[in-house]
Amino acid sequence: MIRLIPLLILIWTAITIYLTLVPADYLPETQLFGYDKIGHFGIFGGWTFLSGLFIVYYMDRPDFPTWKIWVYGVAFGALIELAQWGLPVNRSAEIGDMVANVIGISVATYIFMRLRRNNLKKYLALER
Repeated sequence: MIRLIPLLILIWTAITIYLTLVPADYLPETQLFGYDKIGHFGIFGGWTFLSGLFIVYYMDRPDFPTWKIWVYGVAFGALIELAQWGLPVNRSAEIGDMVANVIGISVATYIFMRLRRNNLKKYLALER
């Protein structure tokens, strides 16, 4: 499974960029804490978790600080919000989206940290 991590993160990143930067006209209307915020929570949390797997296990960096994985997730979420604000894609940056991003990133980082302490390699068959 460890060989699939780069492909998974590449696919996840492409899906994230597509879903967050596709023109708003192509997406259904959502309410403030409806599907949109749950989507932000899940997609950025998933990206962060996969990033942790990539850095720690694929790149074989077992001592890589977990807090840096959190920072990478927040930076990616912030870049997407800035792109929505600056690109002519009929999208707008929202504080609520960034809050949902950060909550998802934080939960994913916490889960990654806990699983890492409990030998994540064993659970996910990441042995080389």
